[in-house]
Amino acid sequence: MFDAASVLKQSAKEAAALAKQTGVDKKAQIATRADAQDKADRRNYAIQAAIRAKEGAAEAITNKVGSDITDSVLRNADGNDNKSVDEYTLYEVLQAAIQGAIHPTMTEILSQKAAVINHKFDFRKTVATNMEILRAKVNRVTSYGITHGETEITLTLLANIDYATHHD
Repeated sequence: MFDAASVLKQSAKEAAALAKQTGVDKKAQIATRADAQDKADRRNYAIQAAIRAKEGAAEAITNKVGSDITDSVLRNADGNDNKSVDEYTLYEVLQAAIQGAIHPTMTEILSQKAAVINHKFDFRKTVATNMEILRAKVNRVTSYGITHGETEITLTLLANIDYATHHD
């Protein structure tokens, strides 16, 4: 926050620096305490407006995506206290919101992984078509960082063939 004294000091420093550059003594632009207080008040209003805008944007993002997604950025490590405005950036809040929007819950990812493992072939279609469907399911899960290697794909294929040969 700015006060009249800090504004007067800054104005005097600016005048001294200008005088040193030009060689001509310059009078400080702000010389009276009343002018300094006016300038400090204007700066403080601008800072307060920026702080309130940052808080409002963070609150709006939280309302939209949920506090469970933004708490990692807006709360301290223990989760009990909110961080001060200076301890986070709107970029971090938006990144958390984007990450939260992109990633489904762990339960949904596990369900998709189980669907890949338990995929039943439709033998009215060709094996190649069934494999394309299986690989599409694998790619969906892989995009969330869950690996499903060729061994598991082959195991699913062989399990389906085994099932088909025993149940015609």
